[in-house]
Amino acid sequence: MAQPDAREHSTGPSFRGWAAALGLLTLVGAIWLGTRADRAGEPEVLGGAGDSLAAETATPAELVHLDPVDPRDATRSQGTAAEPALAPALAPESKEATQVGAVSVLVRWKDSGELASDVRVSLRPGAYSGSPFGRRSESTDALGRAEFSGVRPGPYAIAVPGTPEESRASLAVEPGLTAEITLTLPAGISFRGSVLDAVGLPVPEAEIVWVGFFGESEVVAESDKSGAFAFRGILTDGGLFARRHPQAPSARRECSVADGSQTGIVLRLRGEGAALEGIVVDEAGQPVAGARMSLASDGPHTDAPHGSETSYLNRPARLRALTDSEGRFAWSGLAPVGWTVLADDRVHLPLLQSVVLAPGTSESLRLTLAAGATVFGTVTDSRGAPVEGVHVSTYEVLKRSLQSSRSTKSDAAGAYELIGVARSAEQKVRAVRVGTPDAAEAVLDLASVDRVEWNPVVAPPTGLTGFVLGPGGEPLEGLMVIALDDAGGWVDVALTHKDGDFSMGEDMERARDLNVQRTATPGRPSHPMASLHLEKDIFPAASPVVLQITAEDLAHGAARGRVIDATGTVPAGAKVSIELVGFPLAFTTDFEPDGSFTLDELPVGTYGATFTAPDRATWKGEVVIEASETSELSDIPSGSGGMLQWETSSLNSSGWPEGTDAIVLSQANGEHEPLPLSDMDPKGPLAAGRYSLRFSAAGYALASVEVDVRDGETTSVLLPAATPQEGPSFQIEAKDGTWLNGRVSRADGAVELPLSFLTEGASHTLALPGLPDGAYVLRLRAMTQREISHGFRVGPGGVGAAPPTLVLE
Repeated sequence: MAQPDAREHSTGPSFRGWAAALGLLTLVGAIWLGTRADRAGEPEVLGGAGDSLAAETATPAELVHLDPVDPRDATRSQGTAAEPALAPALAPESKEATQVGAVSVLVRWKDSGELASDVRVSLRPGAYSGSPFGRRSESTDALGRAEFSGVRPGPYAIAVPGTPEESRASLAVEPGLTAEITLTLPAGISFRGSVLDAVGLPVPEAEIVWVGFFGESEVVAESDKSGAFAFRGILTDGGLFARRHPQAPSARRECSVADGSQTGIVLRLRGEGAALEGIVVDEAGQPVAGARMSLASDGPHTDAPHGSETSYLNRPARLRALTDSEGRFAWSGLAPVGWTVLADDRVHLPLLQSVVLAPGTSESLRLTLAAGATVFGTVTDSRGAPVEGVHVSTYEVLKRSLQSSRSTKSDAAGAYELIGVARSAEQKVRAVRVGTPDAAEAVLDLASVDRVEWNPVVAPPTGLTGFVLGPGGEPLEGLMVIALDDAGGWVDVALTHKDGDFSMGEDMERARDLNVQRTATPGRPSHPMASLHLEKDIFPAASPVVLQITAEDLAHGAARGRVIDATGTVPAGAKVSIELVGFPLAFTTDFEPDGSFTLDELPVGTYGATFTAPDRATWKGEVVIEASETSELSDIPSGSGGMLQWETSSLNSSGWPEGTDAIVLSQANGEHEPLPLSDMDPKGPLAAGRYSLRFSAAGYALASVEVDVRDGETTSVLLPAATPQEGPSFQIEAKDGTWLNGRVSRADGAVELPLSFLTEGASHTLALPGLPDGAYVLRLRAMTQREISHGFRVGPGGVGAAPPTLVLE
């Protein structure tokens, strides 16, 4: 592995104490990386029609992507197939059979190890989450196996709708071979119900559709002859509805994991639906196969009959499909409203067409795609040298969040050709070089020409490249490298490749820390691993940097515990999470009959532990993970919890000033959370146990009250009287807007006062309440691993009049 001029850097402290941003960065970074990686697999299209940013970030229930094609109608094309429905799978004896492969997926339940039958498995083209177009779905048989034949070669994601990201897997299909993989699914929660028509009669063979967090939706079950349905394994929040041609689909039903398993669900179809079919051809009248079809509703919301009281759950869903080998597409069971059709492929211009559908009708469209313009040229740097790998692209929002984009890369000679570009008089084109935050841009007149030459000149990289190596110098692939600024904000993120190399394209002048993390995979949690402090003046000369991962960084342990419930069984929807300042690294919903559980492959360090379940009080604790050891959590009570309420007269007469912080601190595990003093409503529920309430305000002595919380009871709290007393102050030097977490502890390690605040200005004054005489330690940590640790004394010889200045290192 070549590492020319690689500058060696030792890693700083490992991620043991990463703060709250880590979990959020993991989630956002994984989504961002998945999006980037998916698009990278399609060099001519950055995002297919309908893949708008709004669709990825808006309220999921408002942007639902479906393809309601009736599988029993052989004349319709299925947008959920990797190959359109009218293109049959190639027979094994076919001469062309070697041009495709197959996929065999075995599914087991994690809790019992039993084979999972009648589970819908989704085969999605592309890496990570896969493309929303061209998906296929098959149910597992009695032996827990789902078989996919006639699969085109390439990368695919394998998932079961409604399961979390860590239950997803990836594989590559090769011609003439069968790719095999096993999915192990947590039990999750279950749903049972029935599908009725508009007059209340059972509807057999109705498809039950699950709508995921980002609006993608897939079939999870089918109703039987009596209209009943059932499925399990759901571990993510989403939505649920039924569809069956020729009726209109039911309103959507919101489903939350926190509510636990549900029975008696009734999904009622909504009267006569409509259908839409058509053909997509080019200007010569030849069919366009594989065109991406999107359908978005222009009609008003409808809530009759059998609508939801929540209006957006009645909104007709946006749909997707692919044209078949004859250029045909079809949707059935549509809501009878106005729709906008978008047809788009990589060569032709996108085409929008409006259509109004009436109940009980079927419309047919013939959509002719015109040839797009071509932009070509050579990408060079300021010296005139060709630059390889530059992304040249266009992007435009068309209507109702439907968008179209084109993208390609320059070759070794810097040459590129971008086809299918919109014929606009003011067409924007961008050229983006990896490692350079500023793109070369141009506005071209393509209204009346077929080909236009544009030779962009790109700036030199200002980003960062590097390598991540293991303890023996071996390259580590698939790790996430995150660049953070002074305040812990996300600058850029990248994945390491097979040579351990990574590249960041954002302006790295703002970066202060590089952090390496192993992302979550099925059965393995995310794992913070190593970090590197960066100085501003090393950019861009620092590239490539080398981050060496040590054996200590790779070390992991396990945690086990037991949930105690008065019913003798673990409540439905129960979940135990291992968290880094509130963001989960790993979780389990799998419990033994006695309530015991184990979480494996946890990174070494100190973490929070949280138990949640519907109708149960949240329990929080702490666990210390040691290398190759299994740490024991205390027994976790699973009770209804109790409430706290301020005693009214003491609230009014205690004398605490506005802005006083009230904190409830668990004596069992040291966890804490704020309680508003101004709120008269009961606070909670809190898990049963003994708590210490701390009251703090600048200029007043820290006060404490001990209370016992019992299941099903509300405890009245008498506030202590406020006593004026000045406390120590400190000047915290950190970037404005830096979030700091920490605590003031006594010399024996006991927590006196938890702290959490956002700095204001480059020099922030931290005024502590009055403390009893003695020795203390102030510890603060930013969202990076930078921290402050300062010992001080209250009383004779303690903090002087001038506040000490503490710098975030």
